[in-house]
Amino acid sequence: MSHMPKEPLNTLINKTLLNDDVSRNTELKALLTSAQSQLNEGTADNIVATKLEHSISTYLLKHHLQAPKALLDLSNRLQKKANWYRGIMSSITWFTN
Repeated sequence: MSHMPKEPLNTLINKTLLNDDVSRNTELKALLTSAQSQLNEGTADNIVATKLEHSISTYLLKHHLQAPKALLDLSNRLQKKANWYRGIMSSITWFTN
């Protein structure tokens, strides 16, 4: 099983913003720059990744699953991180109640 090197979330977002189809889309650009702002303000990567993944999913639903490939690639990378974080939070909730 090969593992992709982990890239910082900010790097992944920057690479996605460099894509022409993404950068021309004001809605996507706003989603991604908002996530960058949260990271720059010190919000934890896992929280930002989870929120961003949710925002991308909402975007996909609103646009009938149509989006630039670069955004879909980012979403796939975020899903692992977001699912891990949700699992941890669920476990904590389960064991503290």
